[in-house]
Amino acid sequence: MPWTAVRYGLLQLPELAMLTLILILVRHWVGFPGWLYGVILGVWILKIILLYPLVRSSYLPYPHKAGASMIGKCGIAREPLEPRGRVSIRGELWLASLEDEEDKVKTGETVRVLDVKALTLIVAAERMTGKKVDR
Repeated sequence: MPWTAVRYGLLQLPELAMLTLILILVRHWVGFPGWLYGVILGVWILKIILLYPLVRSSYLPYPHKAGASMIGKCGIAREPLEPRGRVSIRGELWLASLEDEEDKVKTGETVRVLDVKALTLIVAAERMTGKKVDR
């Protein structure tokens, strides 16, 4: 059984428990027939099963690593990178680390993002990349 179905099923348990509790209380107070209790619960379970194909993609693991859209973008060093510092890309301030730890980038120099590791951008000075990257 796929993990998405298991995850979906487990997340439906509190909803089913709440519905069951409400039905028990309503049956106790109002006194509707027992078969109606079963029909309502059955229809609710059928709803859960029929909705699964429509919401399945919401339960899939996120395939992209955080910040992956930043790879290839250019930015400006807001402080010296020796080898770590902050860069501004698309108006956001990011922690960045130089790919070559022996290299240095001065404040105001242009850098290009080569990779992302744990929300730290791995960058190189634009003069050092030597290749065109589509933006």
